[in-house]
Formats: sequence, C-alpha cells, structure tokens
Amino acid sequence: MAATLLESGGSGPLAQLVRAPARHAGGHKFDSCTAHHGIRTPKVPRRCRVPLVYKPMLSDKAGTTGSVAVGHRFKRALTATQQISIIAELKRKSPSAGDLSVHLGAADTAQAYVRGGAACISVLTEAPRFGGSPEDLKAVKNAVDVPVLRKDFLTTPQHIHEAQAMGADAVLLIVEDIGSVARVSELQTLANELAMDALTEIRGEQDLAMAAEAGAYVIAVNQRDNPKDTRFTVDHQKAVRMANLLAELDADVVKVAASGIETPNGTKLTELAEVGYHAALIGEALVTAANPTKRLRAMLDTLSKPNHRTKAQ
Repeated sequence: MAATLLESGGSGPLAQLVRAPARHAGGHKFDSCTAHHGIRTPKVPRRCRVPLVYKPMLSDKAGTTGSVAVGHRFKRALTATQQISIIAELKRKSPSAGDLSVHLGAADTAQAYVRGGAACISVLTEAPRFGGSPEDLKAVKNAVDVPVLRKDFLTTPQHIHEAQAMGADAVLLIVEDIGSVARVSELQTLANELAMDALTEIRGEQDLAMAAEAGAYVIAVNQRDNPKDTRFTVDHQKAVRMANLLAELDADVVKVAASGIETPNGTKLTELAEVGYHAALIGEALVTAANPTKRLRAMLDTLSKPNHRTKAQ
C-alpha cells in the first residue's frame, strides 16, 4: 500500500523542512544509555532528504505482506475508537522525578489500567533509570489482553529479538538514539517481521523528517527533550505546536503524544484531541495516583464533552 507523505502537493511547512538538509551539531558523542546495553553508538552529523512518497511494507490487517509477517494489534488498538486512546505506562521511577511508585506491582497495575480504559500498556524494561525489567513485561503480558509495548532504549536487532521473546506486541524506536534513517527503517522492518509494531519516537522537526523517510507509521512526539536527563525538561506545548507538521503526513500515520500529559500544569487530553492526536502515552500521572483506575477514567471522561470526542480521521 503506497501512502502519500505530504498532502496538498507537498507545499506545507513539513515539505519545506524535509527538502532542506538537516542541521546537526558537529562532533561525535556516545549515548550513555546505549552504552548501558553494551553498545557504543556514535551520534554523527546527518543529512535528511525525504521523498514525497513513502511505501510502508505493511498491511493494515494481521497476516502477511510479501514475506513479512505483520501483527498490528498495537496500531489497531490505538485507532479502534473515535476517542483518543491511552497507552498507560508502568514505571517505578524516572531520572527527573526520582522514585514514583517503587513498590508497583506490574500485573496488578496493568489490570487497574485496563479497568480504567487503557487501550495499550507500556512497560519500562530498563532498570537503572526507571526501575523496570523484562520480568515486568512478561507479567503484564500474562495479566492483560491488550497490546503491550516494550519501552526501552532499543538500538540493535538483538534488542528487537529480546522484545519478541518477552512477548511484546510493539517496540519503541527513538530516532535520536538510533541515529540514522537506515537503522530506524531496519529495526522497524525487523519488528514487523517478528509480528510486532514499532512506535517511533521523535523530539523535534528533524527527527520527524527522519521518521517519515524511514516509513514510520506510528509516531510519538516526546515532549521531554531528553528522557535520560535528571533536569525537568518537559515542554508542555511541544505536541500542540508540532500538530501542524504531523497533519501533513498521510492520514494512516498514527499520531501519539508523550510526556507531561495530565500532570499538574501539564498538557490536557482535550488539547491533544483538538489538534488531531490519536493517542497519548501517560505514565507519571497514573503511577502516582492513589487509584489509577479512577484517575484514568476521570481523564477519559473529559473527552466525552462536545468537541473533544473525536480524533484525527
């Protein structure tokens, strides 16, 4: 299935962005989190020339496309209703906030999220910064029927194979950490071959251009500049500001907002609904709630008001 990347003849701001060479600070540096996994991946200057048309190697239905086995449970769950879907996240701590819920039980919390209306569950499997583990993902997978995302700093084919072995329905691919269009595309293709979806995370305009060139079909705008930073760096208006660029993508691309959502003074679900997001990934506001089920239901109830029920078509 061919999908047009840029609509209206490709004349909008995103079209202008992707036709220009990416500007990236010179010099090589190594990412501390990929080093934690035993990989030292240099972040190198890059140029990004994005074609006006890309062709995802995917079918919208579970099955096969050519020799590629496709399992789209995660993507389908995010677009199953006209209301914004919630990816509810399990994490015990974060670099910026410290301890959030150190005694969190993975299976029980996931079940509470599903009772509250979560469409998918995100599980941190990274231990030093977020207090997660592969065992958490396995426990969640055995406890709930909704799709489960492995959220970690995944940069190699081995990481993708590990996610499949854990039972994940989807994997997180962070453009900035992976560092090149070719590698993002390679890891997404591998995930699809293993019947998993890929959620591609971007933090800015150039990341978006790279994700589009790689054929990303579920794109998350992370409002935190660097999730590994101990400083509080959430920009609560980033997702709203980037909505116009995301609107230039093909309608089949699923748009997700992440970080700083429904926290005190954070981004509201209603704001995201108004600018066309399909889903929101919410962690801190739920893991710190006394009753995550009620908290999630209350969030979703705000969308039942007129003008906030529908998301992008």
